[in-house]
Amino acid sequence: MSLHIQPSTPVVSADVIDALGRPLRALAAAQVQGAGLHTLAVPTVGLLAGLHTVRLLHDGATAYRKLLVE
Repeated sequence: MSLHIQPSTPVVSADVIDALGRPLRALAAAQVQGAGLHTLAVPTVGLLAGLHTVRLLHDGATAYRKLLVE
């Protein structure tokens, strides 16, 4: 997963959640990132097969991306 960080808001949090919104795995907890394009690794080892969601909090907004684990 890639994201572009604006210089004014470098703090990013991300996690994997299930269909009910319960957190399954923290990916980035209020990490400070420099401006520019970043890639976020999403390890799937230990996650049950199925459709999950990656929740990304950045710049006062929340973005969601589907994650299919096979």
